Amino acid sequence: MRQLLQVVIYGGALFSSVSFSGIVPSNTEQNVRLRITNQCDTTLWIQQDYKNKTNDPIVIKIPAGTSYDYAIPDEGLASTRFWPKSGCNDHGYNCAVGESTGVPEAEKQGYQQGPYAPDINSKFEATFGCLPAIFNNNPSLCAANPSDPAHRLNAETWWNGSAVDGYTFPYSITVRNHNSSCMDIITGRVLSNPGVDCGKLSVSSCPSDANLSTEGKYNVINGINMTHVNLQWVDKSGSPIGCFSPCSKLTTAQGSDDGRALGGWRNVLGGIDPQSPQAQMYCCPTPPITPESCSAGPAARSSYATSVHATQQCDAYTYAYDDAKGLARCGSQTYFEVTLCPKTAPAANPEPVPSASVSMTMIIPSQVSVLLNGSTVNNNQIVPITNGAVLGIANDATSRCTVGINAQSQVSGFSGEWCGKLVFNNTNKTITFPAASATSNPLKLQFNMNTSVGITAYLNDTLLVNATPLSATDFAENAKLKAYQSNKMGTCDLTIKSNTVERGAGELCSRLNIVNGSNKVDIYLPADIPAMSTESSTPEVSKPKYVVFGMNADTYAYFKDDLVTNGSEIALSHFSTKQDIDLIAYQNQKTASCIIGKAGDTLSIVPNTGTLCHSGLVLITQNNGSYYIGLPSLLPEPTGTKAYGLGIAQGMSVTINNKVIAWNAPDKTVYLSEGVTNIRITGANKFVRDCPVSRYGVNLTWPQSVACQGLVYNGGVIYFPAF
Repeated sequence: MRQLLQVVIYGGALFSSVSFSGIVPSNTEQNVRLRITNQCDTTLWIQQDYKNKTNDPIVIKIPAGTSYDYAIPDEGLASTRFWPKSGCNDHGYNCAVGESTGVPEAEKQGYQQGPYAPDINSKFEATFGCLPAIFNNNPSLCAANPSDPAHRLNAETWWNGSAVDGYTFPYSITVRNHNSSCMDIITGRVLSNPGVDCGKLSVSSCPSDANLSTEGKYNVINGINMTHVNLQWVDKSGSPIGCFSPCSKLTTAQGSDDGRALGGWRNVLGGIDPQSPQAQMYCCPTPPITPESCSAGPAARSSYATSVHATQQCDAYTYAYDDAKGLARCGSQTYFEVTLCPKTAPAANPEPVPSASVSMTMIIPSQVSVLLNGSTVNNNQIVPITNGAVLGIANDATSRCTVGINAQSQVSGFSGEWCGKLVFNNTNKTITFPAASATSNPLKLQFNMNTSVGITAYLNDTLLVNATPLSATDFAENAKLKAYQSNKMGTCDLTIKSNTVERGAGELCSRLNIVNGSNKVDIYLPADIPAMSTESSTPEVSKPKYVVFGMNADTYAYFKDDLVTNGSEIALSHFSTKQDIDLIAYQNQKTASCIIGKAGDTLSIVPNTGTLCHSGLVLITQNNGSYYIGLPSLLPEPTGTKAYGLGIAQGMSVTINNKVIAWNAPDKTVYLSEGVTNIRITGANKFVRDCPVSRYGVNLTWPQSVACQGLVYNGGVIYFPAF
């Protein structure tokens, strides 16, 4: 065990902080900010981030039934993480489970070799706050904040013990010494019991037949059936050793279906990421996905979320806006114990809220509405402050500060970004609040419409996306709402106030439903635009023209760089006045293409530019000047060939029949004829291999040569080795 002693002089007074690190019995009292306990039946190795680390070794061996206390620096530690590994070599590397990150020094010494597993580990991530900022009121002693170089770490510890990425081992997180300072990062609510209990997690319970099609919208991606997906991460023997979340399965570049060597589904599916349409309803990046649409979408109803919560009784987040636990911020004095394979559930609430209170006078500027535990308080009002009390601004969930009382009956802010804007004067017993300009939160506008009946709307010149919040400050006070449907158009003059929206003149106004909420206004458009107003009666407004697509549910396409499915619309103005636009369609393992020519606002099929052109493709001009492109129910397939998908690692490309296909190309389906086809493989390092692949019937073969080493054919996809 190592002992670290730090002696610092603050304002003429001498303080010391002593912290211990090393293996300790699990039943000893915890006096450090992080303890990791191994209650599994086997030895575990715990790896920490090698870039942002404590003074402890990067990998620690923890025998079964013991704990390790980490020495977290008092000045704070940003963006670090800890995760368990098992089945390791004598140096704690090349592990059977958890070997997801290469450590340069270990690789240099020969202790560790790739390829690496996916980062779906049961892990604890944290930015540990600065202790001197609380106890000595001297932020200059705090560590630099790498995500905000102009500032140092504050007095908050942000931590994540969720199952958003997946899991490997069952775990629990017990939170001690928090003084009711912990707040959920997503909801902003104060957590009386901020710990996490995922002690019943099991990789054998991980869904093996998940539907990741965004509820039928993307049934096939790059030739892969998305309605039957195995979320289990298995070793080379086929035994499950980890579980992907839906987002991780779709977007992780490391980790194949049968061992580590072949690369993850991010490459297999064409390089999609959390922002890609095929993944965004599971990953929920904001923007464009709002918390409300995420919680109402397939992530909440996935078999993964159901398995983790209902079957395995884990109360941690399974997707970004899950109504569960595991993403929180606490005062920097907080202690955390991460237990692997916990034998018993963590204590429900190891710290009762102190009953002591301190009377403080509220100094509140005009036009500021302050809440104390949800109740309004007035300027110069004397109120009792208890440990864990929450101060905030009405109708602004982001302006919150959880306060606490120390042993000297001094009140201070423990948790919440807003704490830094408050002035606590424990001599005069006052709390001073910032002026309104410092706490104002812009009004949000959300327009809701039924896009399935062909409604398109604009606010001034801004195209409105259904159910997507907009900042009211982006628009002038007087704005015009314009809605289009078929050959009809309706308008409404809107006046945007600081806290509401008022309707004025226009035939659409009487049909709008305007609902005022907390710092947000919802405007609901009718299902049909009023018939008394048409484009002919309002010639001064020019309706935009669109390309509307129709296709089967098992078909999708790319129109230039835009992914389209049945019912998709793209504005004609999105394309230049004159150009040729590639239309590439996909259906199961088939692909077909055709070039659509554009001249001004006129579209036409360019003959003989692809098999799709003469195989049932329909291009119809609508009465309003828009176009309808209809794809055939069955895509054509070149005679004498067979379609294959390509699994290409990031940064690489392959050349087949003189066509270069990059790892991130939207079209990674090729047709191979009978006989031998030479495939040129270009690595990320620009080295080139030429591998002759022979196709006879449904069978593919290639020579056992260096050039072809690592090729794998499985499920209609040819996977190429990464180099």
